[in-house]
Amino acid sequence: MSHTDHQICTNTTNTTNTTNNTTVIIHPPGDSGKAEAFVAGVIVGAIGGSASTITAVSTAGSVAGLGAAGVTSGLAAIGSIAGGGMVAGLAVSSAVPVIAAVSVGYLAYKGWELLHPPQTQNVESNPY
Repeated sequence: MSHTDHQICTNTTNTTNTTNNTTVIIHPPGDSGKAEAFVAGVIVGAIGGSASTITAVSTAGSVAGLGAAGVTSGLAAIGSIAGGGMVAGLAVSSAVPVIAAVSVGYLAYKGWELLHPPQTQNVESNPY
C-alpha cells in the first residue's frame, strides 16, 4: 500500500522487442457507509428481537398478557422448552434480541460491502 491508500499492482508483459507496462490501480470504496449500515442493522435487529420476545412471553404461558401472572407463566413455558424453569426462560428471552441484533447488523454490513465493490482502473504507461 502506498501513502495514498491505493493498492498498485504492476504487470509487465514482454512482446516482440517491446515492453508493455500496465498498472492496475484499485480504488477501495469509502468507508463512510459501513459503520452506518452495521449500526442501522443492529438497531433494527434489536427492535425486532425485543418485539418478538415480548410477544412470545405474553402468549406462551397459561395466562396470556403482560401482567405478573402472564409474564411468570410465559417465562416458565419458554424455560421448559430449554429444560428449565422461569430462570431458563429469562435467559433464553434475553438472548434472542442480542442474537437478532448481531445477525441483522452483520447482514447489513455484508450487504453494504456487496453493493459497494472496489473500483479498478487500468492505466497504461509506455505502450511502446
